[in-house]
Amino acid sequence: MSRRAQFALGSVVVSAVLTAIGTFGDDGDSEWWQWLVVVAIAVAAAAVLFWLVVPRVGDIGLWALVLAILGAVSIVVFWTGLPAVFAGAAAFLALDARGRGVKPGLATAALAVAAVTVGAAVVVAFVG
Repeated sequence: MSRRAQFALGSVVVSAVLTAIGTFGDDGDSEWWQWLVVVAIAVAAAAVLFWLVVPRVGDIGLWALVLAILGAVSIVVFWTGLPAVFAGAAAFLALDARGRGVKPGLATAALAVAAVTVGAAVVVAFVG
């Protein structure tokens, strides 16, 4: 499995776990359907990000930061499962940029924002 596929799968798994915590913590009749819809959204977003966006970016350091910021902003709609997916794509690009020595400052900032985003997603999953 490629490194990109590993990051995509990891992002979807983290998203699925966090949304499961948020979904099944509430009382309701359609919890499974709601959760499956959210997981489908996360899978679709991961497919678009990791196989359409990530391979086509030119400035990987800058795009790592852009995706990290989009992930942070998506905390507003945390129930979609998108924060973890954006953070995963940002981390993938940031680590690639750092490995190549391309804009390591932007890459480090992207990693920091992605980490804070996942931390916030964890908090929101438990608090709601």
